[in-house]
Amino acid sequence: MITWTDQKRGTSSPQAFWIILAVTTLALAGALALSLVVGRAPFIAELIDDPRFFRRALVVHVVLSLWAWFFAYAAGLRSMIDGPGNRWRFKLARLTAAGGVGAMVVSSAMGAEPLLVNYIPVIDHPLFLVGLALFFGGAALEICRWPKARPSVDRSVPASAAIAWRAASVPMALGAIVFAITWFKMPGDLPADIYYELLFWGAGHTLIVVSLLVMLGAWFYLLRDWRGRSPVGAKLSLLISAALVAPWFAAPFMALAGPTSGTYIRGFTRLMQFGLAFPVGLALIVCALRCGRSGVNRAARWAFVISAAMTAVGFGLGAMIRGSDTMIPAHYHASLGAITVALMALTYVLLEEKGWAPNKRWWPKFARLQPLAFGVGQLVFALGFAIGGIFGADRKTYGSDQVVDSVGAIIGLGTMGIGGLIAVAGGGGFLLLMTIAARERLKERGS
Repeated sequence: MITWTDQKRGTSSPQAFWIILAVTTLALAGALALSLVVGRAPFIAELIDDPRFFRRALVVHVVLSLWAWFFAYAAGLRSMIDGPGNRWRFKLARLTAAGGVGAMVVSSAMGAEPLLVNYIPVIDHPLFLVGLALFFGGAALEICRWPKARPSVDRSVPASAAIAWRAASVPMALGAIVFAITWFKMPGDLPADIYYELLFWGAGHTLIVVSLLVMLGAWFYLLRDWRGRSPVGAKLSLLISAALVAPWFAAPFMALAGPTSGTYIRGFTRLMQFGLAFPVGLALIVCALRCGRSGVNRAARWAFVISAAMTAVGFGLGAMIRGSDTMIPAHYHASLGAITVALMALTYVLLEEKGWAPNKRWWPKFARLQPLAFGVGQLVFALGFAIGGIFGADRKTYGSDQVVDSVGAIIGLGTMGIGGLIAVAGGGGFLLLMTIAARERLKERGS
């Protein structure tokens, strides 16, 4: 079994590095989240006359909390189930990914133009773009190994979870191919916002599948019974993973049609609409039917329930999107929040199994409540956005740019603000507990 520390050399193992990097990126994103919540709250928003400040903060927040957090965690899980692999490959992946995160954070202070394009917003500065490329390149080196049918190196990982996490290498590789094709075929005379919107449109859609596979594997892991049996068997996990991945083999061909073509723009939208709900819904139903069986950890069960509820709400809100209003962020905040809740709960399980959980009487209670607090706050946050969208609140407006001209929109955005504050508090609780765990671990190693 892989441990989180190399006992001979006393150095951190690859999965420990990736999980620490993931938590660090989430901490940096959380530091920006509070200003974003305040910037959209009614009455307070009118006092802020520099909307570009929020746009720059939003770019870095989205990239860190969506892409860096999920993909660093995915890299850690892949390392956990298949070992560190080639030593130089791991060192290169670690250096480039960490360097990329640092470059993106530093670039946010450069004063360049923030471009709030879909999926991967950017700061139009070379340092940010280099940082983005470095991070994705480093994560891809760890995630994109050839999928193997052999059991996980870590025997505590059920086969169903290992299959889902290994399958994530396929959409990761497809996303890289789609990006390369799109970049090669991009017209050079487009405005910056349209250029980046089209450049990341196809790859962004494709890479979402990586995050969903990570979440499904986390569900399968969390709902093990006392014998270590997952509610989903290896064959069913393989079927679900294949059903989720298979439609996206069409992605490179849609990219070949050109980024300004209807095939490219509408094709990826249709893949998102019709290629995700069935396999994820099937996994959700199977897990929901079996999560009440005896021997399943109560904290893990509740974390799954809130994650599954947010997933269902996210799909429902996505079906209600009709225009460019706050229904769109309502959809993706619910969907992506579901993944974050699952990974938070999984982190506590891994800490316990690897011997990193602090030996404190209060630890199990707080580890159980924290994902619930974050999930409930994020769900209220998303529903507030949805109410605002129903009454026509525009998305991507902050400070004095925001126009709220109906009682419904005020209620929606006020609800969003309350939920956002709860979610930020829940996220802060996660970071606090991770800091305490790291401190206790350092004390043990020093004694």
